[in-house]
Amino acid sequence: MRGHLSTAALLALAPLLPPAAMAAPFCLETQTVPPQCIYFDARDCSLEALHQHGS
Repeated sequence: MRGHLSTAALLALAPLLPPAAMAAPFCLETQTVPPQCIYFDARDCSLEALHQHGS
């Protein structure tokens, strides 16, 4: 498709993005709030999930 970047091209460019443009790898999910992908540390995410009764 013309005008679209391939997946390989996007993956090659990903390291060049500023950290704020990349999503955090760990997301907190609850029934009342959309996923919060703000955690870069699995332990922090897990502790907050226990605190908010999420997963």
